[in-house]
Amino acid sequence: MAAPDGGPDPASKYFTDCPQWQLVFCKTCEHAVWPDKIASHLQNKALGYQIKPGVAQAVQAAIQQWPDLIYRATDLAAVPDPPMPAIFGLKIHTNGFRCQIKPGECHFVCLKHETIKSHLSKVHPGSRGRKGTRSLATRDLPAPELYKGIRASQRFFTSKTRSEYFEIEVEVAEPNGRATILSSGAQQVKERLDRRMELVAETERRELGDGEADEVNPWLTRTGWVTYLRDQDRQKLLASVREPDEARDPILATIWKAMDVMFEHCQESVVRRAGVFVRLEAVWTECHQTKYQPLPAYMEASRVWAHGRPWKQVVAFILRTQGEQDWRVPKYRLTSKQKSALAELREAAGKQVEKDSEASSDRGSAASNSSDSGTGGRYPTRLRGLQQAWLRFCLRLLSQKIHRSEYSSPLVCALAVLSKRVAGGLL
Repeated sequence: MAAPDGGPDPASKYFTDCPQWQLVFCKTCEHAVWPDKIASHLQNKALGYQIKPGVAQAVQAAIQQWPDLIYRATDLAAVPDPPMPAIFGLKIHTNGFRCQIKPGECHFVCLKHETIKSHLSKVHPGSRGRKGTRSLATRDLPAPELYKGIRASQRFFTSKTRSEYFEIEVEVAEPNGRATILSSGAQQVKERLDRRMELVAETERRELGDGEADEVNPWLTRTGWVTYLRDQDRQKLLASVREPDEARDPILATIWKAMDVMFEHCQESVVRRAGVFVRLEAVWTECHQTKYQPLPAYMEASRVWAHGRPWKQVVAFILRTQGEQDWRVPKYRLTSKQKSALAELREAAGKQVEKDSEASSDRGSAASNSSDSGTGGRYPTRLRGLQQAWLRFCLRLLSQKIHRSEYSSPLVCALAVLSKRVAGGLL
């Protein structure tokens, strides 16, 4: 299903349509959902959804644009009496029961033996005598076939109108025209349990828990990383600090490269301009601290880039978490000065992207411009506009005063995100 503008429909991530029955099926619970109940369905935590209200309303609006959907149970066609092929997208239930009294009138199907017995006693009380038992006069006669076992059944809704089960054939008709033979009941139960275990393992892998007592040391307890990032999506957090793709996000990729030039400039500044007394002051990390070894004046290029990578990731995290997102972003707040510096950084990066695109067609221009956007070239005596904008933004991050919570600072928030490893746990 495509959006009206020709792009991918965001609703297709959660739902699929069934033109035959003019319904919408949820891909998670494998049941039908009325088009005007989509938003409330996506906010049902019992189903595992954690969709924001704005996103849920947008998905509902997109689904209501799908053609030929019905909104009332009275408009839903009746299920034919002979067992039909399974409806693709609905959950398949195995090993059920079907009422055999008045086959042309009663089509009751259920999953449990107690349910079919209750149905016989309430709906067909004379079939087995009073209170569902055979009378004394008919005890010696052959027992009639009151119900039979069936191999598979489905239903459209989980409750209220049109939530009744109906029998289906053994084969499942899929959209590609192929048919899948249903396995035995034991095999399906095993497959269902395997899927549930995979879902639980995936949830545990993606969501950050409270942490274990043996993995959280006193320093991590003081930082509050574990509490702050509880129930966050680990994969989303790691993606927010990953190195950008130049084709997908040229502005962020340009800022990422410009930082390398900035780190080289800082290294050269320490070597060429900073004396021993300046480096003694720079090595201090706490007040009232006495250091006798100055900051090293030289560092290998690989170590410069390795130590500068966290700054790249901090800026990438802040840029990627601006505006409305489809996942729960850790809360932080930019000050007005930080917002202004960030806007200047975006603007400078945009100008650099335009300059690089123009220079790509002219090798001479590209060569003269390489020292501004790349990592090679001679040591620059002055910082360019992009590096200056990046430096101002980082200084705004460092100069923010903490009032109520440390995690109101975007820098502290980004550092907490950097503490997570890919496989889980804390660095």
